[in-house]
Amino acid sequence: MHKDSIVGPEAKLPVLASITELLIGNQVFDLLSDPFFCIGWDTLYKNCSWGTVFQTREFVANWYKHYSTDYLPVIVKQTEGNSLTGLLTLAKDTQGNIVGAGSNQAEYQVWLTTESEKSSFINDAFHKLRNALPKAEITLKYVPGNAPVQQVISDDYWKRFCFSKKVEQPLLVIDKEQITRELKKKNRREKINRLKRFGNLKFEQITDRQEFINILDELAIQSDFRKGAMYNKTVFMDDPYRKPFLLSLFDSALLHTTLLKLDEKIIASNIGAASKGWVHLQGINTHSPIYAKYSPGILHFLMLGQLLAENGYSVFDLTPGRNAYKDSLATTYTNAFELTIGNKHSSANKSLNYKIAECLKYALSKLGVKHNTVRDLKQTGTIFRSKLKALRKADINFLAKSGLYSLRWGAKPSFYFYRVKGRATLPRIKLNKDNLGDLLKYDQTGSTFTRWEFLMQAMKRFEAGQHVYTWCKDGQLLACAWQSEHKNTCLQRYEVPEFPDKADVLHDFYIKPAATHINHFVEGIIHEVITEFGSCYVISSSHNRKLCKILEAI
Repeated sequence: MHKDSIVGPEAKLPVLASITELLIGNQVFDLLSDPFFCIGWDTLYKNCSWGTVFQTREFVANWYKHYSTDYLPVIVKQTEGNSLTGLLTLAKDTQGNIVGAGSNQAEYQVWLTTESEKSSFINDAFHKLRNALPKAEITLKYVPGNAPVQQVISDDYWKRFCFSKKVEQPLLVIDKEQITRELKKKNRREKINRLKRFGNLKFEQITDRQEFINILDELAIQSDFRKGAMYNKTVFMDDPYRKPFLLSLFDSALLHTTLLKLDEKIIASNIGAASKGWVHLQGINTHSPIYAKYSPGILHFLMLGQLLAENGYSVFDLTPGRNAYKDSLATTYTNAFELTIGNKHSSANKSLNYKIAECLKYALSKLGVKHNTVRDLKQTGTIFRSKLKALRKADINFLAKSGLYSLRWGAKPSFYFYRVKGRATLPRIKLNKDNLGDLLKYDQTGSTFTRWEFLMQAMKRFEAGQHVYTWCKDGQLLACAWQSEHKNTCLQRYEVPEFPDKADVLHDFYIKPAATHINHFVEGIIHEVITEFGSCYVISSSHNRKLCKILEAI
């Protein structure tokens, strides 16, 4: 037979049909054990220009494994013959809705396709999902702007069910010379020099597994304290799977981890998911509020930028979200999208609410009302609702005796002065100083003073240069008191023009109403302060008779 009769110009290769499948629960875990599928996923991710680290097989598989009790794995995949040509990784939450795999730990949620299938796959995938789970709302937050998201947003069919919102995505494009210039600016140099006066300032990258384990608890506490004070969210305290999940990502080489240390104290950190030359601000980023006036967080980010340049990274993604520090670091902006597929009614409601919110923002900006003011009003409203809820549940007599014993309405300050006389009595209880973990153990039960208020106030006090002594037992904060230098501006509200002896001052005591042996706590902190400074003043509210009696007895 002639060769041309087999492969002539008119011969055609067989056309392979695309097959789109939906897999749920154990079907997904079975699929993840298939080596051919895993190879196909890795190849698809590598070749998909808009895929992020949050769509890697390692990230998604580890998240499915650690969060299987809270989320049901859902995957839509498309194949042509033996080739994987499309993949959308999702999960069903406890409310029955569909979210991107990784949920709030995956900053970007998007599908992967080959170039030839980028027009058709997501349409088929959404149809599969709606047919199998007709009542479920599908949310992807955020979809990268370079993904073919417009095919969904502008599609005549999906328009009826789709709500989308464009958000700004700030980026720090890595330019070592530009970042070095930022670090050399006068105000940056001054802050670095001031920190160096306290001890050895060191920036370092963590690549050893045991070192990562050693720092994880401290970084979780710093993160929860900051986010608890700012947003009323303590994700590590509330989520027992988060630390093991992060460790699994570290083991999979998906995390870029750096610290800024003062001697052996961590004063700033960043654990970011990394892939394809990008490091994302998603994981953990912290700074110590005790050193806030020296901007350790910003200094750390700039030092990180220098390291990323040396390591060949191209972008530090600051991720969507309005924050002043992101704007100060960003060198350019791109866009991402929030995308929700629901029913016609929910889509119309979301669209209407969004338009109303945007109109209000515009009107308020014209009136000179800043974004921070609106945020503070929302925060106040949330706290007020929490107080009302506490009032309905609590006993009034108990409430009257509880809370923070600072100067309340109608109270007068009582002053007490102490200095070392003879041999000081050693503390009979264990006290901690500037321990963020202790403050996170504040329990609102029986009080109208919310944990959000408590942490917010604590962060402001640290930023104002104050220090705190704490006493914890059985996982609860029993008492705390704040220490300030005599010249601290926060003491002006006590209307004392000058403290004799220029002694340090203890003030704003919190004592849990059910706590016993409070005298041991008070004696202990007075001992600590006068041992260090030679003398101290204590300010108490005249309403707090129990504390006043203890102070008088001492």
